[in-house]
Amino acid sequence: MCVCVCVCGKRVTKGWEKRRDLKEISHTNPEENSQQKLGTLHHLYKSLKRRNSKTWISSGTRLSPPSARSFRFRGRPPPTLPSSEATAPLFTLRMPIGYADPKYWEALYSGHDREAVFEWYMSAQQLSPLLWPLLPAARPADVLEMGCGTQSLLPGLRALHAASFRRLLATDLSAAGINKLAATVDPTIECAVADCRSTGLAALSWDLILDKATCDALLTQGSSNKGHADVAALGREAARLLRAGGCLVVVTHAQPELHLCGDGEEPPPEHDARPLIDALLLGVCEGAPFSHWSVEAHVPDPDDCPRVLILRKRERRSSRGRRPPPMAARDVRCRLVEGRVAQGPSL
Repeated sequence: MCVCVCVCGKRVTKGWEKRRDLKEISHTNPEENSQQKLGTLHHLYKSLKRRNSKTWISSGTRLSPPSARSFRFRGRPPPTLPSSEATAPLFTLRMPIGYADPKYWEALYSGHDREAVFEWYMSAQQLSPLLWPLLPAARPADVLEMGCGTQSLLPGLRALHAASFRRLLATDLSAAGINKLAATVDPTIECAVADCRSTGLAALSWDLILDKATCDALLTQGSSNKGHADVAALGREAARLLRAGGCLVVVTHAQPELHLCGDGEEPPPEHDARPLIDALLLGVCEGAPFSHWSVEAHVPDPDDCPRVLILRKRERRSSRGRRPPPMAARDVRCRLVEGRVAQGPSL
């Protein structure tokens, strides 16, 4: 499968000053320095990604090798094409980029033989201040990561403080991605192929479940109902797997502060976090309806896009021996937390 990225000025956020027409890149002289092309495409793509602009992908088209090497997303470049295909047409715009399609990731992970080093969302070190208060105080934590790809958070967390963790399991639907990850991480970190919507793992066996970009990818599907249903299924599965007191942590490019700050303005659709939060709450309340759920929205860096949602599961006590009524998504409180920095565990 060949992959093409179309970066077009018409799709760029209005406020982006450095607009460039696609022809500037697609019609560049093949003799030019490929490193210059790489830097140009990387800058354009990163600018689009940080602003949640729409980027498009075309299947079945061909890129010249310099342009193919220029593409990056979450640290995964596409396969380098044979030199005989270097003169083929660049692209035809056909469909939205298929981040929700398992075949896209399988082809991407299978098509190259080296790991890129950059991280599009957050590293373990950046996320860790929010995670330390969520870990059990009396024992090491069991942590599951859904949709880890080849850039799992678990090796970084273990490197920060190994004594805080007991079992670390990284899962992804792509066998190619899991095989590459397993070849690079410590053997104490388990790697397994699993669907985040139905992992097949034992219930009530995890203290912390991490998702970095999986929900965002699911919501990019052509059908908003399908994306909503898949995110709700992820929430249902997380609710089934979490112990009482456990948390689902979702790193996302949505910006929940836009509708939680109370200024009355309607957030733009590309930044609106309500579809994501609504789907997650629907899922967790269906998966564990007799637990108490709460949501915190964190803004680690106001100047950077990734936000963190923490869905906490607590046990609800029965009254006079009677089971509490099931909790509905509309009953869950979601609050914005700003400016709080947690202390790490004592070494």
